[in-house]
Amino acid sequence: MMSTNILKLNEQYGLNTGNTIFNANNPYGFKINISHPKIYPLYIRFKKSKNLPLHFPISDKQRAEFEEHIMKLLERKKENQLIPTCK
Repeated sequence: MMSTNILKLNEQYGLNTGNTIFNANNPYGFKINISHPKIYPLYIRFKKSKNLPLHFPISDKQRAEFEEHIMKLLERKKENQLIPTCK
């Protein structure tokens, strides 16, 4: 069963609760599921942009930076959905 916090994050960012990008049970406190099919390519791109080897995990500091970047992208997406478009 999905935790209440994950459901709130999904609702906050307008995401489908059936296939969430958020990680409910990360023992280190990270919120983003880097194995999700929509997140993994962004994770690889992040590692490449930092010249990090693809076959090694990133540090906790780098992971926090990546998650901050993803949260900013989600905020931007949410804001763009709220702006009415002219046709």
